This record gives sequence, C-alpha cells and structure tokens, in this order.
Amino acid sequence: MSVQNIDYDSVRYTQEHFYPHFSNGTMSVSETYVALANGFLDPTSLAPITIFEYNEHLYCIDTRRLTIAKELQRRGKFAILKRFPIQYTTKYDKEFEDQYCNLVYERLPAMKKKNLDGSTINLYHESDYMCCYNSVSGKFRDDLDEHIARDHLKMSVSDFKEMNISQCSQCNQKLRITIIKPSNKGYYKFIKKLCL
Repeated sequence: MSVQNIDYDSVRYTQEHFYPHFSNGTMSVSETYVALANGFLDPTSLAPITIFEYNEHLYCIDTRRLTIAKELQRRGKFAILKRFPIQYTTKYDKEFEDQYCNLVYERLPAMKKKNLDGSTINLYHESDYMCCYNSVSGKFRDDLDEHIARDHLKMSVSDFKEMNISQCSQCNQKLRITIIKPSNKGYYKFIKKLCL
C-alpha cells in the first residue's frame, strides 16, 4: 500500500474521545485544519501521523491529526493530504514495537469492552473550543473557514480569503504569512505578509 493513497475514512481511531486542542498549547484542532486547508500551514511541518496495520485494519493513535486528515479528505483537499507526513508500520517494525504492543494489548481491548471498533470518535467537550463544532454531531461546523476568520481572527471573510495571495503585487516575489499567538489562551493572528 502506498502511504500517498491511504483512504482516511478506513483508518480507525484507538480512543473513545479526542480533545479539541493540542497538548503543547499550539493551535486548536479546528484552527490547524483551517490553516492547512487554506495554505497558511505547511503539512510537512506537522509531526507524522502513525498508522498501524493490525488484523487487516488500519489504526491510528494520533486522534487529532487523524480527525484533521479525515476532514481534509471529506472536503476534497487531496493535494494537502498527499503532503501529510505519515509513518506506516506493521508489527515487524522494531522502531514502533512499544506503540504497536500498546495498541494491540491495551487500546483495542479497552475499546472492545465499550463495544467500540474505532470507526467513530466522540469530541471531548471543552467550552473554550466548542464554537468550532456542530453541537449535535460533534463534527467540524460546515462554515468553519468563515467562523475562524470572523470569530477567531476578527477579520472579514473576504480579507481572510485574500490572504491566500501567493505573490506580492509590488515586487512579484512570493509571500509568506506570519502567524503569531500572543498566549496559550489567545488565538492565532495573521500579522503581516513578508516578501521572501
């Protein structure tokens, strides 16, 4: 199997819930999706998503990044997915032996006890992050790009979409968008475009 051709819909989760934010205080899961989907974040800058093969199924222990990959696929962002870093492994890969054993002997049995097969996952509700999700389904809201622009970045949707310009109108050089986050509790902000 080519890692470039993975059908993320067939990759199973190995947890019952996922948290809507990353533990290192960077962008939330929804903000990361929007940054990737709109070309503001290079997919290769993410840590690789680890996919295991077990009993003819694919499993992933990286629930938040898998959620993002599934959403990118659902919305047809295949060019981004081709650049998504993946570590594909089997039980014979010594580098991932501990993680593989954890999957087979701990995570999957724990899920089986709850009658879960990993085909779905629930969102762990945290009030600071719930604005980006559909309250009924727990999935990303359909207007996520517009919501992030309007409510997180405090800018108009048209200004947000124009930020995806790839050339400076004055010097014709490529543009780079600088993103900052003033604190762990604050939102990311686009501060300026720099010519490379």
